[in-house]
Amino acid sequence: MPEGLLSRGGGAAQPQEPTGQAPDESIQKGEPATPEEQKAYEVALEAISEIVHVNDGGNDSIMRMLGSGEPANALVEVSAMVLAEVDDKLNLPETVILELVADVLDFVIELGTNAGYFNLEDKEIQQIYVVLLKRVMDEYGFDEQDVSGLIEGMGEQELNRAADMVMEVA
Repeated sequence: MPEGLLSRGGGAAQPQEPTGQAPDESIQKGEPATPEEQKAYEVALEAISEIVHVNDGGNDSIMRMLGSGEPANALVEVSAMVLAEVDDKLNLPETVILELVADVLDFVIELGTNAGYFNLEDKEIQQIYVVLLKRVMDEYGFDEQDVSGLIEGMGEQELNRAADMVMEVA
C-alpha cells in the first residue's frame, strides 16, 4: 500500500474510535483503520519485509519455493506461509491480516520477479490475489459468503488497484 498506510475501500487511514463492529463488517463498509490497527499493520509490514528479504538476497527457503513449480501456486503458498508466520509472532487483528494480503503478495512477487522466476501479467496477479485472499479468509474462519462479499465489494477497480500495487515493483 502506498506509504505504508492501511486503508479500506481505497481511502487513507484516519484515526477513529472503535466501532464495536466485527472486523469483517467494518472492512466491507469501507471504514478507516483504528490507530491500533494502523500500528499493527506497520509492524507487520516490517516483519514481512524481514522474513522475505533476509540480507537482501531473499530467504533461501522462500527462494526455493518460488523457483520450483507453477508460479501461481508458489506465490499463494509462500504468501500464505509468510502471513501466517507474521501473525504467529504478532497476533494480528483479523482486519490487519486481510489488509496485508496484497502487501505480502507484493513482496513475494517482487522477490520472484527480481530473481527471474516469472514475469506476470496484471490479469494473472489479480487471479492470484483472489485465490490468496480466499485462502487467508478460509484459514481465519470467514465463511464463503464473507469471501464472496469482500471480493464482489472490491469490484474491478479495487482488484486492478491491488494488481497495480503489486506491478509497481515488478
